[in-house]
Amino acid sequence: MKKFYQSIMQFNHPNDSKVRLILAGLCTLIINLIGYVTQIYEINSFGSLGIFTFLHYNPTDNQRVMKRLIFTGCFIVIGFTAGMLASLNVWLVPVIISIIGFTSRLLYRIHSINKPGDIFVVLVTAIGTTVQVPFSEMISLSLYIALGVLLSITMGYIALKIEGVEQQSIKVLTPLSVRIKQNPRAIIDSFF
Repeated sequence: MKKFYQSIMQFNHPNDSKVRLILAGLCTLIINLIGYVTQIYEINSFGSLGIFTFLHYNPTDNQRVMKRLIFTGCFIVIGFTAGMLASLNVWLVPVIISIIGFTSRLLYRIHSINKPGDIFVVLVTAIGTTVQVPFSEMISLSLYIALGVLLSITMGYIALKIEGVEQQSIKVLTPLSVRIKQNPRAIIDSFF
């Protein structure tokens, strides 16, 4: 029993960058403070879903870090919005989740974005399908998620500057059709 308590109380040093850990905590703190100060508590819950974008920050990805964050952030906002729209009709829920899941898996695979991959996009889409609000409130909830995404992208940029990662390029150099021709197996993998 004594070893059990020692294992619980033991501090394991993180293998991750300290800058990334601090900025991830700041993302959460800022979103929660914005929600608390404005007394709009939906910002806390839905803005935190947008912070999943920051989990895709990987400084070893060299010139693709900002592309990766922007790509993931856009997909999270689109997935959540599509999920909320699907909640208006119960029969659309599995169709929208499967379309978003397939599309995100395909694009993540084609663009070689792995770990954590497209799991957060599918997760946020599924959460969006459980949010039953009138159409007029959907825009504000999507903007709360977009706030979390923008905060994550900003913190990712700050982390890049602090860590001194090389210059970022936002341009897409290879068209999507060429990427699919280079990796035709990605379409089949996206179904599974």
